[in-house]
Amino acid sequence: MEQLDLKLDEYKKSLITINISDQYWCMVDLCFENEYFKYNNCSEMLQKTEVKRIYETLTSCLAGRLADNTKLSFDEDYLQFYFYKDKIDNQHCVELRIFTFIDEYRDYYSVMLTTPEMSELRDYLYELVKKF
Repeated sequence: MEQLDLKLDEYKKSLITINISDQYWCMVDLCFENEYFKYNNCSEMLQKTEVKRIYETLTSCLAGRLADNTKLSFDEDYLQFYFYKDKIDNQHCVELRIFTFIDEYRDYYSVMLTTPEMSELRDYLYELVKKF
């Protein structure tokens, strides 16, 4: 049994200002556990504009408006989202890659999100996105 818990908290303005980026960071608490893998990370890994991009892409995906496969990467390299369109039944699926870093090695664990999970994540992100 897989369990994925994601919680985003307050936005904090970064002390470093970069012109190309808003630098408002979300505190993300991400936990994933199954019989093979256990991951827990609580850090500022997403900016508020990145959260909005995830929300907008999930919304487009669920509405069937994504024409091509889409990859979302972020400034901090902990997560990536891959949106795939099935050519046979025209349905979309989402792969969430959770990256781990041990010493100098980088690896990831892949989690496929079902349509109900995609909807639940999109609805959760909507509550955050509507605040800004």
